[in-house]
Amino acid sequence: MKRHPKALARAGISPARYRELMAICQQYDAYRRRDALARAGIEDRPEGSGAWSPNDPTGNAAARLADGIAARRLRAIDDALASACGPVVGKAVLRSVSRGGNYEQIRPPCGFAQFYAARLAFFVALDKRLDEVER
Repeated sequence: MKRHPKALARAGISPARYRELMAICQQYDAYRRRDALARAGIEDRPEGSGAWSPNDPTGNAAARLADGIAARRLRAIDDALASACGPVVGKAVLRSVSRGGNYEQIRPPCGFAQFYAARLAFFVALDKRLDEVER
């Protein structure tokens, strides 16, 4: 990162926090897979753990995972995209922040300045949303 965007500095997002938000976004696909497995009731457990288990250990584990940190972060990213970008540009912003890629590679349905403005607005909204969710 050559320069820290002024819009993020005005919103109180430091360069370190920006990198943290980027790292959270880069795990979006993993969060999505983990959430899908939790909702399906699938959980990897070590064999022969020997621990006492309640009546429905898989269901209880899935309920814990469905309300876990991954699910909360997934909802925060989706909410921030919806509020800051809208459905069409939001898909392009999500692809940019989760899988990498610049404007030319993604070719979003908007101009260069509009795309990066939406991307910055997404990070501001995500920062606020994560502050609410992770407290």
